[in-house]
Amino acid sequence: MSKTRIGIFWPGDYRSKPNDLARPNAEEATVQLERALTKLGRTSYRIEGFLTRPHEAIEKLGPVDDPLIGVFVHWCYGPRTTDGVVGLEIGSL
Repeated sequence: MSKTRIGIFWPGDYRSKPNDLARPNAEEATVQLERALTKLGRTSYRIEGFLTRPHEAIEKLGPVDDPLIGVFVHWCYGPRTTDGVVGLEIGSL
């Protein structure tokens, strides 16, 4: 089994209030995910904070070469936090 590290990130809403309300659930879900990954022999790390805008996703996720898991615990507009990175990867081919 590969020992690749796995990055964990939180896609968020562009408004701070929904993210603030979701933070306890995001934290708990992330802790559970980290425990599960550890049991599978994987190492994980967190991308800090909610990603709320395309430029944040590009800046924080774009340089990551490891597999990524997004932990969704509340509604968010996915293209705000994932399209920028996908577009960056496709555009660089």
